[in-house]
Amino acid sequence: ANGYVLETGEISVLLAGDNIYFPGFREIGTRWRLDAICLTVGLNPPGQTIYLDEAGAARAARDSGANTLIVQHHDLWKGITIDPARVRTVCRWYAPETNVVAARFQRRLTIGS
Repeated sequence: ANGYVLETGEISVLLAGDNIYFPGFREIGTRWRLDAICLTVGLNPPGQTIYLDEAGAARAARDSGANTLIVQHHDLWKGITIDPARVRTVCRWYAPETNVVAARFQRRLTIGS
């Protein structure tokens, strides 16, 4: 999967694309001060790891040091949808200081103040 760090004069956002957790999130967090990380999440079939689950998303947020975790595509695909509240709950264990918000199709999301 491709990932991109988008920077403006004040905000840095990691668009991580479709991926699973990997230790490189920590390296990304040391290279950039991330205000937010956008992660695609979904439920995995039993015995398989295809999508980033709530624990992987929380670990990525923690390791990257992002202030905000934006949960995206959580509601797009039938059968693998995941409630962002689950991500929020798990994130409290791994990254309690991280703000978790759900991206919604065609809805504006404001990052920072």
